[in-house]
Amino acid sequence: MGLLNMSTLMLQLGGAWPLEEGESKPKKIFYKMYGNFLIISFVVFNVFLSLGFIRLILKKESFGRLSNSLSVLITLLLMILNITIFNQKKVAYLCQDIKIYEKNYLLNAKDPEISVIYEAILKKSKILNTFTLVTSFFGTLSLIGVSLLWVHNAGSNFWESDAPFMFELYVPFDRQKYYGLVIIANIFIACLGTIFYIAVQTTFYGLFMYGNLRFQILQLKFKKFSTYNEEDSFEGLKMLKTEHYDAIK
Repeated sequence: MGLLNMSTLMLQLGGAWPLEEGESKPKKIFYKMYGNFLIISFVVFNVFLSLGFIRLILKKESFGRLSNSLSVLITLLLMILNITIFNQKKVAYLCQDIKIYEKNYLLNAKDPEISVIYEAILKKSKILNTFTLVTSFFGTLSLIGVSLLWVHNAGSNFWESDAPFMFELYVPFDRQKYYGLVIIANIFIACLGTIFYIAVQTTFYGLFMYGNLRFQILQLKFKKFSTYNEEDSFEGLKMLKTEHYDAIK
């Protein structure tokens, strides 16, 4: 398992991972449509969430409902901003380059000290990724479970009331008649939001760990530079310069 395996999986599920050059054209078209569908669904949901928040203001609802709605709205809007930045900065392509570096230089490193450094950072990365995955998964599962339990306990009266299901969402149709669609849409967005959240968090962790790894390797090579013989010192200096530039980049 590499530093960015978890983020790679989540970016793939979120439709944001670049396909390989050799992939078939139909697969590329389908994956692009899939990614666009997820993003559009997320944006549309946020529009109706914003309308729901405005509706609460106009109805002069309690501060509790307003604050809960606003916090969810801000969280999802920030997530859209993060996704936009990911796409503009081509973060997924950077992750691909890092995975190639891991495969070519770290998994079978000739220097045992580099392997020790890599394994130590990889262990920390696994712990962070696992913690993020487990807490996010159970948090979403709890939200869905509690919301469904409220609906079950209230019965048909739930949809006749103004009580929200999971989110303070504006619905432009009869909730009671199409309650199944409301349930599916809310659960779908909750799961999609969880995927995006895990993708952003684990990618951030992975990039941070990778930067730390490169600087530790560079530090190790600087320490060993004094052991180079005179013939190799110039080549070694060029190598260290390249390593330093790559680490900063």
